[in-house]
Amino acid sequence: PVNAMFKDDDGGAVNGQHYWEYKIETHDGAVGVTSENKFGSGYRIRGLEYNSVGNLSDGSQLLAGSFGPKIKQGDKIGLLLDLSNNELKLYLIHNDEPLGMAFHITGSYPTPLHPYVSFSGNGKITIEKVNKLPSNLTRKQANFTGITGDWKMKEKYKKLSDECNWKNYPFSIQPDESGKTDAYSFSVKICNSIWGQLTKQSGDTWKIGNTASTLMAGPMQEMNAELTISQFLSQITHVDLNSNGCLVLKTDDNEQIILQRYTKNMPEACTRNVFGDNN
Repeated sequence: PVNAMFKDDDGGAVNGQHYWEYKIETHDGAVGVTSENKFGSGYRIRGLEYNSVGNLSDGSQLLAGSFGPKIKQGDKIGLLLDLSNNELKLYLIHNDEPLGMAFHITGSYPTPLHPYVSFSGNGKITIEKVNKLPSNLTRKQANFTGITGDWKMKEKYKKLSDECNWKNYPFSIQPDESGKTDAYSFSVKICNSIWGQLTKQSGDTWKIGNTASTLMAGPMQEMNAELTISQFLSQITHVDLNSNGCLVLKTDDNEQIILQRYTKNMPEACTRNVFGDNN
């Protein structure tokens, strides 16, 4: 990646609260804060970073996945840095929606801190230091309608073993990034994350396509469950909400998986001091 650091006229953040807004004019960038002695080229940088896929990183290593939405062209990202004696807090705001505290460091850290951007391709981001601080930093619980949201199995799919951890497989259905109506991003996590596009076909039929998966190994009963669910998903033809608000996935053979909503835990702030001991 190509990194660029922005130095404010005030010399950078040493203590107190500092707020910057990043406007994503062209996509493919990460935003964050670092110090001059921790800034570097490529992956040699060390900082507190929110990247283009919504993950938290230190500039080279993943620290927390899926902390927030993906960053898209036209987005506005706010970073509020709160510095006090031996404590650092960094809050994120994505398109005026607070994501809460992303980083919380206790102990020493380098100063002054400056905002930076990191590009893995062509990109353009403008950075502005804003004197007016945001009044709300608390993340709201997600509110879903229709088939979108977070789901888990209400009852065990008949082809799954009793030994597998079926109650805790998280399913997620989100509006598709293409913006198409009747198209959704679908995912489920067992040993691996499996994802694809759920689309409504002609009539009332549905299909999951463009599927992909991570490639991790796991306990045999979970790997078998993953294969069974993958095969089921490839045969889905009907997706319906029943009268109890449960989501029913069906095949033409009348096999079904019934899902019920659950509330995901709010993402927690990363507490690792990525700057290390030599500040």
